[in-house]
Amino acid sequence: MLRKLVPEILALKAANSEPITLYIDSFGGNTFYARSLRELLRSPDQDGSVRPLITVVTGFAASSAADLLAAGNYSLAYQHARIICHGNRQEDREITQERAWSLAKSLATSNEEFALQYANDCIGRFIFRYCNQKSSFGDNRKVEGREGAADIDCFVEVLKNKVAPHLGRLLDRAYNQSRASESLDAFVSKKVQDASAPARFAEFEINLLKGILDFELESNPGQGWSFLQSGMEQLEEKFRLLIDRYLAHHQDAVINQCLRWSEYFLEEEEQKVFESFPDEESVKKLIEKISEHVRPIWFLLVSIGRLLQKGEYELSAEDAYWFGIVDEVYGRDDLLSLREFLESGQEEDDSDSSSEPECAEVPS
Repeated sequence: MLRKLVPEILALKAANSEPITLYIDSFGGNTFYARSLRELLRSPDQDGSVRPLITVVTGFAASSAADLLAAGNYSLAYQHARIICHGNRQEDREITQERAWSLAKSLATSNEEFALQYANDCIGRFIFRYCNQKSSFGDNRKVEGREGAADIDCFVEVLKNKVAPHLGRLLDRAYNQSRASESLDAFVSKKVQDASAPARFAEFEINLLKGILDFELESNPGQGWSFLQSGMEQLEEKFRLLIDRYLAHHQDAVINQCLRWSEYFLEEEEQKVFESFPDEESVKKLIEKISEHVRPIWFLLVSIGRLLQKGEYELSAEDAYWFGIVDEVYGRDDLLSLREFLESGQEEDDSDSSSEPECAEVPS
């Protein structure tokens, strides 16, 4: 299939600068070939221009086909479509203990790569969902016991009521993971700050590990608890959760989304101030303010991506919409899409109406 598609894609890219639409009805296949197809579709031409990619699932988008679906600059699904997400798989008939360990490490690395790819592909759509649903957070806080719930808490509850039950349970697990990393970070960061400046990154990692060990010891005061019996298997997992908050690619992702969605997360007067003084210090303050909102959304999505790689999950078109995999579901007017939002704004401009469009608070 790749051999057949390559010349057709190259011809389309050479013909004009129009978007390329990829229609998907596939149960997936080899991830290497799917990634090659993805890179070809999204690669720049010799003049540096990139054709926008529209992806449409007409039936099934499973495994690597689901990854291709999410990779579109704009992604759509028919109402009857099904999207299946799961981790990488590899068949090996003869497996020794050493080979099993090597395969497990290789699959874990691949799963992490695809989880981060999912987060990067879907974060814009996911924040759009957050923006569109924020008006309902107040009602969520009226529920007994949720009076002081944070915005991200309310967003998770809203999502759980929108998706299938098995995906609601996944959201709970993802949210608990992201919250656990926040608590761990709050505890460890002070110890890291108090330590002398490390000369190497490995020394910084050692300081993190020491902080995790202290955190585990304080969190489990019982006399019968020990690292040998209970703690060692959690140590690596917590280290990975914690170091996410210090790695450049996570920080860059948060910064990019802060800049993209600044109009929503700032009050009108604040936006004017930042626009009036677009210097480096002003941008830094803007990012610090908005990242308080964006960072929890990003790490929640990363946790969702990781959990999708650890099991096998079937999503309806509507589920895929709420998980940020697709922008739009054909025929579902009740699921606001970015296209509809932009078109509603254009209609208001064309009519010279002084009234705001119904969804004007959502940023483009």
